[in-house]
Amino acid sequence: MRLLPAFLTVLATFGALARASAQEDPRAAAKRHYEQGVARSNAADYAGALEQFREAYAKSPNYAVLYNIGQAEAVLGHLLEAIAALSRYLKDGGAEIPELRREEVKAQLAALEARLGELTVTTEHTGASVRVDGRDIGRTPLYEPIRLAPGRHVVILSDGERTLTTTVEMREAERRTLTLTLPDAAPAPVTAPPAPPPPTPAPAPPPPPAPSREPEPKSGARTVIAYGLAGAGVALGGGALGHYLWNRGRYNDWKAEHATLQADRFTRDYRERQMANNELAESIERGSRVSVTLALAAGALTTTGVVLLLADSSQSDARGARGGISFAWTGAGSAAASAWTAW
Repeated sequence: MRLLPAFLTVLATFGALARASAQEDPRAAAKRHYEQGVARSNAADYAGALEQFREAYAKSPNYAVLYNIGQAEAVLGHLLEAIAALSRYLKDGGAEIPELRREEVKAQLAALEARLGELTVTTEHTGASVRVDGRDIGRTPLYEPIRLAPGRHVVILSDGERTLTTTVEMREAERRTLTLTLPDAAPAPVTAPPAPPPPTPAPAPPPPPAPSREPEPKSGARTVIAYGLAGAGVALGGGALGHYLWNRGRYNDWKAEHATLQADRFTRDYRERQMANNELAESIERGSRVSVTLALAAGALTTTGVVLLLADSSQSDARGARGGISFAWTGAGSAAASAWTAW
């Protein structure tokens, strides 16, 4: 019997510890999840970081955590979710957000909005429901386009009896119209009429006349085409060179910012600047492909024009009067392409 009081004491102690654990301060729990989110973000585990930031906000809603949620959503490519989180961050934070940070977030929101595409869904069926990626958009007719992030999306149109499912691939800032038509209901079976008697074979038609060979373009027309192609190649090459020089300047900006970031790794805005510089690098890479494509196209057009001009000159007695195109731009276009791919 003397063991009973000791047992009751231990039981009461465990009960008190359990109640204390269950009544953990929500702010302390939120801080723990927030610190885990920062650690996972530093390890480039942005999906795990997003989960921890969401847990922190659920434990103790604080507008500051919405900023971290928005950044993680943006890195993962969830543009709509990032816009929603950052917009609420500005709304809930109000005057407590420093003016510099507010302007930075507004600029980021504008950049995210610019990347969204707009899908306009049209159909002849009135009152049909439209769902995109499991999200209920509304019933037709839809008077506003649907904003979508780049990528593949599943669009479902249904009137309750018939359903049409399709996929659409959206690019950044793309504006597209999708016209949908629900499938017709299955027709009632009908009895096929008896087959008609075979028709009397018609007499064989006379053989068609031999096709006449169209005359080849005259020498003058070929000369005009040759000069036109060469001129288009020169113009396109100028555009390629201009685009290359513009993109080269952006690359120099990226290098300068990258070098600065290596020295400013512990500043407060390091992560935002790093993400912006990474986006600039991706844009520069896409621009390099455009410059190379323009340069190659310019060289092809110029070469084609020169070949046509030489062929025409070989068939004309006035060779000297028609041979005024040089190969200067072809070399320049190739040189521009080589210089671009080198750096």
